[in-house]
This record gives sequence, C-alpha cells and structure tokens, in this order.
Amino acid sequence: MDWNVPTAVQRLSIPAVLEMEHGNSASSLWCEGPTGSGKVSDGNEKRYHRLAPTHHRSARRLAALRFRYCKYLSMEGNGITAVTVRDKRGSKAQLMADTIYGGKERVEEQVARLARRRREGVDLDVLVATPGRLRDVLRYGEQAADGNDVNLSALERRIMEAFDSKTDTKREERQNRKKRKGRGNYRGSPEASSLSLKDIEDMDLDRVDDDGRGAIVEMLENLNYLVLDEADRLLAGSFKEEIDDILNLLPKPEDSRMKTLLFSATYPQQIEERVDQVLSQISSGQPLRVSTTSSMRQRLQYDENEAFDAALSNRQRKHIERTTQITSVLPDSSPDIDHRAIRLEDKDRTQALRYLLDQHSVDEWDRVMVFVSTRYLTEHISRKLRRYDVPASELHGRLDQDARERRLKAFRSGRTRVLVCTDLAARGVDIEGLPVVVNYDLPRASADYTHRTGRTGRAGRHGTAVTFVTSKSAAHFDLIERNELGAAGGVAQEVLENFPVDESRWNVEVEATQTSVPGAVHSPRGLEHDKMFGGVKGRRKSKKDRLREKAAAAASREGAL
Repeated sequence: MDWNVPTAVQRLSIPAVLEMEHGNSASSLWCEGPTGSGKVSDGNEKRYHRLAPTHHRSARRLAALRFRYCKYLSMEGNGITAVTVRDKRGSKAQLMADTIYGGKERVEEQVARLARRRREGVDLDVLVATPGRLRDVLRYGEQAADGNDVNLSALERRIMEAFDSKTDTKREERQNRKKRKGRGNYRGSPEASSLSLKDIEDMDLDRVDDDGRGAIVEMLENLNYLVLDEADRLLAGSFKEEIDDILNLLPKPEDSRMKTLLFSATYPQQIEERVDQVLSQISSGQPLRVSTTSSMRQRLQYDENEAFDAALSNRQRKHIERTTQITSVLPDSSPDIDHRAIRLEDKDRTQALRYLLDQHSVDEWDRVMVFVSTRYLTEHISRKLRRYDVPASELHGRLDQDARERRLKAFRSGRTRVLVCTDLAARGVDIEGLPVVVNYDLPRASADYTHRTGRTGRAGRHGTAVTFVTSKSAAHFDLIERNELGAAGGVAQEVLENFPVDESRWNVEVEATQTSVPGAVHSPRGLEHDKMFGGVKGRRKSKKDRLREKAAAAASREGAL
C-alpha cells in the first residue's frame, strides 16, 4: 500500500492526535478500523513519531510506551534499534527503540539493558512491550535477585561482568594470533582469566548502588504517549491485573501531558465500559472516538435517525448513553476478501484441506494459514500434512520463543506452505501478501473471526477466507455472519464434490444443537449467542444465591425441629 496516500482511518486518527498535541481538551484517542487498514502500520507509526519532541531527549525520559498483547506482536527486534524519522521541522532524526517481551529467562537480560542505558545516558524514545513482561521488569528492579541485598547483588554482577569481559578479550586475542599464523579459528575452551589491579579499580567497587535497576520505573514519569495495540484484548479480563498494575505507576492526569492512543479492529460492547473506565483514570477530558467500521457508522444513526432509535432495546440504548459517543466516522472500503463457507462432515475436514491444497497450485496458494481451536490439533494436522509431502508446521503458545520466530520466518519466506495455528496468531501478525486463511474450527468469539480473516486481504490486496462448517458449528456460523458480516445467511454454503453431505441428517443435527433445556430462558439474541457470552445475566441463579438458599433452608429445618 502507498503510505503517501492516507487511508480512511489515518485521515481520522492523525488529525485527532495533532489536535491533542496542540492543546485540545482531549488527551486520548479511541480508534477503530478494519484489519489491514494501516492503524498501526510502519507508515502510520512514523507519523506519530514525528509528534514526539526530540529536543528534550534524556536517558531518564521515555517518549512513547506501546503495549502489544502477545510476543508475536513485539518481535520486531530484541534490543535497542534506531528508527529514522523526520521531526516537526522536516529534518531527519533518529529515535531509539527497545522491546520487552519473551519468557522469564529474558527478564534479567532486559533489566540489565535498561539499567545500563540509564547509567550510560543512552537515549530511549520508544519502548514496545507486552504487559506481563514489562510488569516483571519493573518489579525486578524493586528487589534483588534471590532476596539478597541490592548493593551486594550489584557488586557481584560487576565482578562477574569484569571476568566475562576479560575472558572474551583473551579469546579474541588468541583467535587473532591463530589467524595470523594461518591455523584457522580457535575453537578451544577459554583460559581462566584473572583481574589486574587496574581492572579492579575500573570496576568502581566503592560505588554503593544497585546499578540503576531500582530506578527503571522512573522512565514512566514523563511519558508522552501510551499506545495500546489490539486495545480490546489488552483491556479484557485476561490482562486486567497486569495492565492495572502498570497504569497505577503512570502519573496522574493532572500532573502529566501524556496522550493515550487505543487501536483495534473490534470493540465488543462487553469491553466498552472498561475502556471508558481506564481512559478516565489515566487521561483528562472527553476521549476522541473515531471509527471507519460499518457497525459504528450504523450506531451513529442513534442520534440522527428516529427509526433506528425505535429499533434499539432499552438495554442497548442505555449502553450507548453510558459509553463514549463516536466523535467522527468515515466510510472505509472493507478488506478485499472473498468469504467461502464449505459444509463438511467433521471427520472429512483434514482431507478436505488437503483437497483444496491440491486444487490450488503453489503459485496461487503459496502460503496458507489454518486456524484451529487447540494446540493438539495444530500438531495433529501439520503432522498429517507432512505425511502427504506438504511443507507444514504448527504455531501455538507452548513453543519456546526461538521456535516461534523460526517458524514464522520460514512461513513468511515460503519455505513452509501451511502454518497451522491457534488464535494466538489471529491478531497483529502481518504476513505480506498472504493469499488465503482457512478456519478449520470456528473461533469461540465472533469478533475473532474478523481478526483471523484479517490476516489476508491486507493493505489493499485481495484475499480468500475459507470456513469449514459442520452440523455442530452451523448455528455458531450463522451468529458470526450476523455479527461480523452484517447479514444472516450472507455467505452461500457450498459442498465439495468429493465430500458429499447427508442433508437430512445434517438438518436434524443442526436442529439438535439449537434445542435448549426445557424451562431455560434465553436472551432475544438466541441460544447460540448465550452460549458464547455465558447466558443471560440475572436470569439464572448464581452459585452464591444457591448456597444462600441452601443455608436458609437448613436453618429453617433446624428451627422447625
């Protein structure tokens, strides 16, 4: 995509950020746009980087903190890197960026890197992090390793670093001597090192501090921008504890000029009140809410169209009045994705996947991303495909970081044709020119269908989304169509020639999945919706209510005796 021509979501979000920069009463942006529309692309990021002042740089100041909800989204690099952008005057400037992500084994390395930056005065403008790992890094500085005294731990680290440096120097000198004599590289074990009196003096052993680790949290004091990518996922319950702990470390709105930017392709109604609560905690003024999605454009009619207003339930009307109103919308072209739904027997799905791969040449479907529901299925399906000489690998949360990076790299390069993955890869993973996505299993949440299929048809390119529909998942797919595709029955369901379906049995099984327990009360949206969102709140007794009733009944029996 030509980033010199802004997309609809960029035409809304960039002027909004400029308004905030120039003293607008709002200090937060709530942005929603289709997948692949450039919300947090490299081109859009550089526009925001231009807004970060570069003339007050300091090792004690962080210009922008960007949260991404999983490791895959933070793998742009490990360690400090330089990003060249243009400042407000049009001159080239370098922004220093760092990433914090990965397993617990990387915490020590990342803490040491940030502490060294503070000690040596190395600038850091942008920090990209996952919430849990950043919290671990900030907490790590509050206590010494293994419960030891912080100053003693710092002294031990300086001694060990000095020995390591001396060993590396000796190894390098010996290798150079071997090369000069034409004997090749030195591969032996390093010699034991010793420290001279000068080495000990250079270590500054009289210095009493923790090497700057305890002060890492201070970099959040003068934060200019807080960016949440996939904000709906970050602010959901699964990240609530980590996000709340970090937000409590940020300065209060009255003491800060921090701007908060939220981006996502979907904001389910269940998360909107949580978004409002977080924004009111960390920012001042009414948030600017912009959207280019069709669902939000329809919702904007609430203030303008009496017929639309009359069609709303009391619950929907109260929800809209309680949450931040949409400031502005623009029509945006939907991703260019052909949606296909294929009826299949549950046992035929793997063979049908192989059949589709054979039907489409490697030139046409050079890379295929297949989404399944469990880790076991990723391994099971990829193993079966490899037996048929299809280059396939799996991607799931139980793999270590290096394995994930290798498999993503092989898939991007085309060495792996099929990547079978869980919903962990449904958001933010950008595979350039990915031609097709296959939903082997349907996602549990309908919003995840949008994020899955959004891996293809990105940046103005064409893509295909194939969904396998079984009799057990047919009702759920109807719900996804209504919520995400804007129509009931909007995707014509086809049957593959080699995989016929017994229509009479299919209809009976579909009807069975929609049969509720006698006496159960469901919401107007139906049984399948209530399955997804856990039933109708208030219409089913909670466990606490049942225990209270049981205790009251026992007490009444005792009183009767």
